[in-house]
Amino acid sequence: MISEVVIYGEINKVKYKTKHSELINEEELEYKETELTELYEYCKFCIFPDHTMVISSKSKFDSDEFLKIFLNLFRKNCTELISRLELHYIRDEEDIFKIIKSFKKMTYVQIHEIRKSNPDPKPTFEKIEKFLDEENTDVYSAEFISESDIGLNRSFTSHIMSAISLAGAGYGECKFSGVNEEGESISIDTRENIVQARIGRTDRDEPRDFIKIVIKRFHKYIKIEIRL
Repeated sequence: MISEVVIYGEINKVKYKTKHSELINEEELEYKETELTELYEYCKFCIFPDHTMVISSKSKFDSDEFLKIFLNLFRKNCTELISRLELHYIRDEEDIFKIIKSFKKMTYVQIHEIRKSNPDPKPTFEKIEKFLDEENTDVYSAEFISESDIGLNRSFTSHIMSAISLAGAGYGECKFSGVNEEGESISIDTRENIVQARIGRTDRDEPRDFIKIVIKRFHKYIKIEIRL
């Protein structure tokens, strides 16, 4: 069974006062214009005890819009619980490092609004998180450019690679560019590396079915064991 500590919810998006033609006389086929509030789209989500949240994303209600609405609702209704809540996308860090390793040289890195990890720092975060502590800063953005034949430092102990690792794990945004062995220029934006998977349609009256599929698809990113 799925533990009861997994929270399931939905956020509905509606169209207010949409005009509809209402039949008021069947014999003479007489209609009148009526304004109704109707469901436009909805997104499902579930929250696990390690604070991992999985959300559905649709063309009419995408993940960015969902997070904006969710944060707004939380802050308005849970002011007594927490003064500050932040949500960050989880990304596949391994793929990012494989790409960088394949470069002949890395020429450009832009880091945008990275912050310290919580609650599970990785060894690769140490360099940049120590810098954040020493400078007493909560948010850090920077840009690095190299026109040399060597390119930017790609050592895993470097300030730059540590920041990329932190951004790649979801604690900020990062764009970087490099040149491969064939001389081709390659650019990567970590926002395009968000962990996602296709989930089939499930009955809204059976939220456990949605949770079960989510656990199967994303179990490697959930830091606690959930038994089905």
